[in-house]
Amino acid sequence: MLLALLLAAAPISFPPPIETEVPSWRAAACSASEGTQVCKFATRGERENDMMVVERPDGSRVEWPVATWLNSVTDFVVLATDLDGDGRGELIVANRASESDGVTVRSWQIAIVDGTRDAATHFVSQDWGPDFISGQSLLVTEWEVSLPKATFVGREYLYRQGHLEPSKEPVRRREMTTAFEAERKAGEVAQLTRAPRRFLSHPSTVKHAADDLAPLRQDATVRGLTLDEPWLDLHLERVNGLLDSLSTLPEDGPMLRLGDAKTRRLYPIAYAPEDSEDWLLGKKVSVVIVDGDKANGIVWVTK
Repeated sequence: MLLALLLAAAPISFPPPIETEVPSWRAAACSASEGTQVCKFATRGERENDMMVVERPDGSRVEWPVATWLNSVTDFVVLATDLDGDGRGELIVANRASESDGVTVRSWQIAIVDGTRDAATHFVSQDWGPDFISGQSLLVTEWEVSLPKATFVGREYLYRQGHLEPSKEPVRRREMTTAFEAERKAGEVAQLTRAPRRFLSHPSTVKHAADDLAPLRQDATVRGLTLDEPWLDLHLERVNGLLDSLSTLPEDGPMLRLGDAKTRRLYPIAYAPEDSEDWLLGKKVSVVIVDGDKANGIVWVTK
């Protein structure tokens, strides 16, 4: 029954999470469907990580650290659908990680838990909502905050064998206006998620064939890599001998942002696929350069 539903066009939504008491955790909430349970656990200590845990009927388990917004453990959404067409449903677990002031941008940590492997692919999407799925295509969105206006940007990807592939759909951009802000805020109190695909279907949305490939770049090689879910660290050696260490969770310096040089499409914010080591270690890349020899964090990967 579940498989038949997964193969249908629309994804299955798990029930809203329900809070439950679990010893040794400050708080916990779980959502379950067809024997699969997804729970968020909040730690008692500040130095420890809150966790998201997926437990399947066969006893397998996938877990990763997550952020928590205002101590909440119920602000996550679980969807199930067959993203790669292999007959086994993936889980999309979306956890609200933060919410900014001003235009109230909600950042979500997204994990795609593979249907055949006990592994997850991670990225961040802003103003996320369940309508980001259309068939097997995923519309991942973010805000570009630059003068004169903030712009809502969406890029389409396909999920294949544990990683995202940029699709041939154009990059979509819609500038913030008074009308757009009112559209975003409609139902904001009652609804946790938004409607990114609907937002970018508006007539004011502008379509671009690709992202800008900065002219100032320098070739480099990926010499080291650490995947500490959900974060990815790269250690690069440039052709001039300079070394760069970049992370999707930077403590000091620019944030790592990966892009596909062939399609000229950026990958999502904080993109960390499960096959990061096989994909990137030893790979030739190009680093975007600013202010002399400084890397700005964008790394274009050559296939």
